[in-house]
This record gives sequence, C-alpha cells and structure tokens, in this order.
Amino acid sequence: MFIKKGKARLRSLTEEEKNILRKYVNNQSRTQYFSSTDGSASELEAFGILVFYGGHYHMMQGIPYGIADWALKYLKSNSHLLRK
Repeated sequence: MFIKKGKARLRSLTEEEKNILRKYVNNQSRTQYFSSTDGSASELEAFGILVFYGGHYHMMQGIPYGIADWALKYLKSNSHLLRK
C-alpha cells in the first residue's frame, strides 16, 4: 500500500521534485544533501521516495537523503515522469 501511494505521487511531481529526482536517476547518485527547510525533499520523504541516511545532520552539507530502491527502479522504467 505504501509503495502504491508513492508511485501515485511520482505521477504528479512538481518541477522542483523532478529536478531533485533527475539527479538520482541521471547521475547514478544514491545520496544527495538538502537543507532542513527544503520542502520538496521533505515531501518526497513523506511518501517514502527519499530516505533519510544516517543519524546526523551535516552542518555544511545538510541532511543526507537517498532514493528508495523501488522509486529508482520505477523512475528508470517510467522516464517520462521526469520530463519537463
């Protein structure tokens, strides 16, 4: 059920969310850092698309987030979801 809701959310991404997720898919990166005030990253985390990595906040880099395996796989097989 959780993944089903996450996949539905991936079909209605904002441009900012698409920009975030493109970096994971295109750069083959599994970790990105975001400010604690980044609403887009927080929204993606709420749906289980992004996953908080580690137990600490890095003062200079921000909060480390990785992309969930199911989300990465879904986006790679549905690349049209990240088009502008």
